[in-house]
Amino acid sequence: MPRVYSLDLRERVLTDCDSGLSSEAVVEKYNVSPSWVYSLRKQHRETGSITTKEYKRGRKNKLTPYE
Repeated sequence: MPRVYSLDLRERVLTDCDSGLSSEAVVEKYNVSPSWVYSLRKQHRETGSITTKEYKRGRKNKLTPYE
């Protein structure tokens, strides 16, 4: 299960990025991964939302039935 960061942290990260702080500086300041910052910025740009994504639990079907 992926690590879930708080909405408050997400907002602070985006605020710092929007104010001109580099992604590398944000990574150091908040001790998060560069890929997470990239993904958060991409999600915000594409959907306008910064909430966590829903993950479905359980096994995925290997075969799908024909209809």
